[in-house]
Amino acid sequence: MKARGYTLVELISTVAIFAITLSLGLPQFAQLIQKSRTKTAAYSLLDNINSARSTAVFNSQRSVLLAHDEGWHKGWKLFIDTNNNGLMDNEETLLREGAGLDTVVVRTNDPLRHYISFISSGEGRKHGRANAGAALMGTMEICPEKSGEGYTLVLSRGGRTRIEQLTKAECNDNKIGKS
Repeated sequence: MKARGYTLVELISTVAIFAITLSLGLPQFAQLIQKSRTKTAAYSLLDNINSARSTAVFNSQRSVLLAHDEGWHKGWKLFIDTNNNGLMDNEETLLREGAGLDTVVVRTNDPLRHYISFISSGEGRKHGRANAGAALMGTMEICPEKSGEGYTLVLSRGGRTRIEQLTKAECNDNKIGKS
């Protein structure tokens, strides 16, 4: 009767082939996960900006998407700003809270550094008077902490936000800390 099984050479060969295949596929898988996280972060911010605009129009009152003290990457709060000061006061109700964005860097230009505010017409405006204030428009770049492609959110004068893709080189240019 002949014994059944695998020889040591066959097992070592199989393990070697498996290890080579794994070493080739693992970096691609890590890049895919990083790309997915960056895209999710960008679309999460876009969704919350659009919700803030819709909230202002629906309620005919200023709504504010306020960044966490340490920056957008740490999260944000959406609320109706009844006294138009741009801050969430005790009497104002929190409508939505965004969690922090892991493994991404958010860079903004000055107008969007701390908050995004919409008036009842849906236009982005700096806080101040009820349906007034200077126009609020700007950009937010969402890039992976490590090298990779990212996205830009562009807030127009009319309050609409569009998303554009950034190349790896554009994300790596001017890499500054999280904001």
